[in-house]
Amino acid sequence: MTQNPYAAPTQSSRPAAGVAPACLISSRATFFYKRVFIALWFGFLFVCAAVVLSTTVAAGASYAEIAVAVGIPVAVMVLGYTVFRITIMDVVDEVYDAGDALLVCNSGYEERIPLADVRHVKATLFVNPERIVLELAHDTRFGSRIAFLPSIRWIRLVRNPLAAQLAERAEAARSMIC
Repeated sequence: MTQNPYAAPTQSSRPAAGVAPACLISSRATFFYKRVFIALWFGFLFVCAAVVLSTTVAAGASYAEIAVAVGIPVAVMVLGYTVFRITIMDVVDEVYDAGDALLVCNSGYEERIPLADVRHVKATLFVNPERIVLELAHDTRFGSRIAFLPSIRWIRLVRNPLAAQLAERAEAARSMIC
């Protein structure tokens, strides 16, 4: 019987006492970006749409003016949702560096992904929030691509050093297997 290398870690697969625990490499602000910021964004736009609707109706505007006044915030909501869907909503909650593997946590589920299974590491440049995307050799419960937000850097003129380090370590892990 073969074991699934992506199965959730058991208590015995986590670092033992006296061994350095896995290090968090994803941003602590992920929850804010995924949940709080998006709720504030849509809440603000909803309030704006409600204020515009009430003022245009109270002013006795025509239906065309009301449609335009409400249509603009709704269009911004649709655009915002599309942008958030691409940039923020697909990131996992936490990623830990466990030495020869990454421990990925999202929505209460965990998966241990060996670095040898990371085929490509991509990092965004000049995008806020910064993202790192791992392309995997095999599907996991989170898919074959795992995106996460690395720790916040203030100056982002070069590729994220964490992405470069993960790419080098994944290459080294793959070469050890061959």
